[in-house]
Amino acid sequence: MYAALIENSSITYAQAPEPSISGDDILVKVETAGLNAADILQVAGYYPPPPGTVEDIPGLEYCGTVEKMGANVTKFKIGDRVMGLTAGGAHAEKLSVNAATALLVPDILGKKAGGFSEAFFTAYDALVLKAGLKAGESLLITGAAGGVGMAATQLGIAWGCQVTSSVKTESTRKRFEAYFTGHKNVISSQRDTHDSLQTAFRNGAQLTVSTPETEHLYREYDIFLELLAGAHLTKDLAMAKKGARIAIIGLLEGTSCEIDLSQLLKKHVAIFGSTLRSRPLEEKAFLTEHVRQYLLPLVINKDLDIMIDSSFPLREVERAYYHFKNGKKLGKILLEIDEH
Repeated sequence: MYAALIENSSITYAQAPEPSISGDDILVKVETAGLNAADILQVAGYYPPPPGTVEDIPGLEYCGTVEKMGANVTKFKIGDRVMGLTAGGAHAEKLSVNAATALLVPDILGKKAGGFSEAFFTAYDALVLKAGLKAGESLLITGAAGGVGMAATQLGIAWGCQVTSSVKTESTRKRFEAYFTGHKNVISSQRDTHDSLQTAFRNGAQLTVSTPETEHLYREYDIFLELLAGAHLTKDLAMAKKGARIAIIGLLEGTSCEIDLSQLLKKHVAIFGSTLRSRPLEEKAFLTEHVRQYLLPLVINKDLDIMIDSSFPLREVERAYYHFKNGKKLGKILLEIDEH
């Protein structure tokens, strides 16, 4: 098979051995696969895969068809279209995954399903399962223009929250605004005195699209989805309500900062970090079942969707990675897998 291979801290398109499957696995003929920051870090040598995962093929999410099944698999049949998370290896024509971590693809998603899992699993796990997001709460999403940020924005709206999504670049922010004003449940949109677009939804949710410089102007927050971290954590504490929860899932602005610990005590703030890649199979299966029960019905009802920034053939994987690192994308970058 052909795959995106890591060689000398760079990515290349080359042949690789086809994966094998065990009794609980399915072999997926990959159709599309999302590109994520973790893939960029893995290629650079900063984010090695967990033990037992293919080391030289990145890729954490996929969609495709079931080609083979292990003897113990009963939930799928040959030819089913599936999607899900994996610890690595998705940027290839074939992928072996444990069947408990796979989901049937809703027809409405089509090829976009290859960019669904990393964004929505991550956002749902951090906001709902870990932070306990509830209707009416205020939510700040930093660095919101990526796949996770856009998924989290949609979840906040679906949950009936007061969402502020912070987007740095003006051109990207305008595209972000246009995407969400096209949501089927929009009642009205208007700009405020700070030139931020505020959009109201039928379920009582409100979305404010801010800049990093103005996010503090709108409200104190119950929950933070922190994709930047670094010194931004200090800002979060200053904006936190009593009992706030801060979920750190990205470190784009650094791995350390100085904070005033008295703020944690006075405001009863909880701070936690979250990644999915290295979790045990049982936890990944649990999360997969939650997504099947609670998110896929919202996808089918068109309350949740995936914004695709661009797609590249697998043979142009170097160009796809360059586009990701360029930093001006909105939503997900997909690799479309070629056949040979």
